[in-house]
Amino acid sequence: MNDGVYGIPSTESFEMLFIRKDIFAEMELPLPRTWDDLLDLAPILQRKNMQVGMSVKFSDLVFQYGGTYYNEDLTQVTFNENSSVEAFKLLTSFFTDYGFPKTFDFVTRFRNGEIPIGIMPYTTYNTISYSAPEINGLWGMYPLLGTVREDGAIDNSGVVNPDTVSVIFENTNKLEEAWKFLQWWSDSETQAAYGLQIESQLGVASRYSTANILPDEFNLII
Repeated sequence: MNDGVYGIPSTESFEMLFIRKDIFAEMELPLPRTWDDLLDLAPILQRKNMQVGMSVKFSDLVFQYGGTYYNEDLTQVTFNENSSVEAFKLLTSFFTDYGFPKTFDFVTRFRNGEIPIGIMPYTTYNTISYSAPEINGLWGMYPLLGTVREDGAIDNSGVVNPDTVSVIFENTNKLEEAWKFLQWWSDSETQAAYGLQIESQLGVASRYSTANILPDEFNLII
């Protein structure tokens, strides 16, 4: 349709803030709420040979700065607008100015305390829970860090992106059958049953991040 490629999300993810509460309490550090708060904390952690784990998406920052990816008629991207430029400057400064690691094993380094704070997909909660039981109760998951708006409010909104999608090939000779299957597959009851069956066979490590976990009004796919 309109020379585009479309898909129905099967799994999706979004970023959250993870903190080792015990380490922050020992160092008497406040819980950050904004990106500026994080940048104030970074040098303190680095002096203790600790680091910040960062996997925040460019899209999260663009939207917090009031921008979008595309113009209103979806004919071109808006990366030349001020919101995108400022978002890109902030994103790159994490690595160029503050030395955040570009690659890292977050769960391992969060577990041993080398990275006591990080922005990671919400599914990391499950990974930490089953792979690092020795730190249960010593860490927490919090909303994505935000940007202070002109009215003083903190905008910590993020973008929910699909990890996998289901598609129908253009040259299929079973269009109606394929569409009926996708309608069945994306149904909330089907997704819930599938997720429970996987977990019952493979355990909590295989917990399924279905794409219909949120009401429609909270889903934003770009």
